[in-house]
Amino acid sequence: MVNAPKTETDLPVVPDGVVDAAIRQAGGDPREAVRGLILGQAEIEERLSKQISAGYVRRRP
Repeated sequence: MVNAPKTETDLPVVPDGVVDAAIRQAGGDPREAVRGLILGQAEIEERLSKQISAGYVRRRP
């Protein structure tokens, strides 16, 4: 899903409390938390791709 490797400096700072809350929301399982975040991101990308007009996409260089 990621096109280019990210360095630590490329990523926004996310407080530990937010990370802990995501893991708690997934029943305490970090793998489930990551899975849920990936699925959520895919859903957002799909919704956004439907909002972009075909004309705009064709005009990209």
